[in-house]
Amino acid sequence: MTPPIVMDNSVEDDDSFTKPLRRLSVLYYGMGHMLNDITAACWFTYLLLFLTDIGLSPRDAAAAMLSGQIADGFATVFVGELVL
Repeated sequence: MTPPIVMDNSVEDDDSFTKPLRRLSVLYYGMGHMLNDITAACWFTYLLLFLTDIGLSPRDAAAAMLSGQIADGFATVFVGELVL
């Protein structure tokens, strides 16, 4: 007769939440962050050119981009609080 299989799915024994990140993970995170910033800079430059090309004045195009950045700032805070 075989012994019964005991499955313990408790999180208390899992040390993956307290282990520090390895150097390669930190390097990949840093590279992704840098590429995200470069992409955002290209996107904002293109968006300004596009908005002025479709007929918005430079002031209106800047106001549209600024309102988007303010909305992004508020959304980031709220989503960050919801995730935690």
